[in-house]
Amino acid sequence: RGDKTDYYIQPIMLAKEGTIKTDDSVIFWNFRTDRAKQLTELLAKEKIALTIFGDYSKKADIAFHSTEVKNNLGETLSKNKIHQLRIAETEKYAHVTFFFNSQVKDPYPLEARVMIPSPKVPSYAQKPEMSAHAVTTRVIKEISREKYGFIALNYANADLVGHSGELKPTIECCKHLDKCLSEVVPQALKHGYDIILTADHGNADTMLAKDNSPNPAHSFNPVLCTIISNKPELKKLRLKKERGLSVIGPTVLKMLGVEKPKEMGEGIY
Repeated sequence: RGDKTDYYIQPIMLAKEGTIKTDDSVIFWNFRTDRAKQLTELLAKEKIALTIFGDYSKKADIAFHSTEVKNNLGETLSKNKIHQLRIAETEKYAHVTFFFNSQVKDPYPLEARVMIPSPKVPSYAQKPEMSAHAVTTRVIKEISREKYGFIALNYANADLVGHSGELKPTIECCKHLDKCLSEVVPQALKHGYDIILTADHGNADTMLAKDNSPNPAHSFNPVLCTIISNKPELKKLRLKKERGLSVIGPTVLKMLGVEKPKEMGEGIY
């Protein structure tokens, strides 16, 4: 619509009689819970027949119930009395808490959470650093406490700035991430941590489509997974290739010397 991509489009109504009225039936087609929960809560207050695709609300009929995930990484760490920290800025906070915990809202015992506010701008292309430096300052402080056996840290920049479709700000945001990682990694190693550096998908790696038009969407490239450690046995590792995100949980547990539950597969080494 005009020069705006889907990510930034303002609310529109295509049908002339498109407003929702009392006793209407409404089917919410969104299957991503982070995009639909807030609107579902609002619609559920109205006198309508509301059906949603996933079980992200108890105030509507559910089309497809999800399978309960047992013994995920967070739950397993908690059962083994390991303190854990989840930290991100607002835009990715749900990803290191709710989604990381298999869509369980409440934290597990011994799980701490830190949310750094994201900047309020129309587009993150206007502020490509977002709140990465504030997140870095806080996580270094938490690392120095040596309290947590596991820390899940998410930087939002490469994804959120990448969604703008603007190449220059995306390059700039990656420079900020380089700076942040150059501060976090040495501090983590200094305090005895091992680091798994990875992503759940690409975005900033493919900013142009085949016709050279802006590409604001996620890429389909395999993501890198790097293990950084001062331990000789981890430095010599040969990581398995062509694996997915499911290897991260068992890999973390193996590095911590914790037996993985039967629900998990093999790690990355």
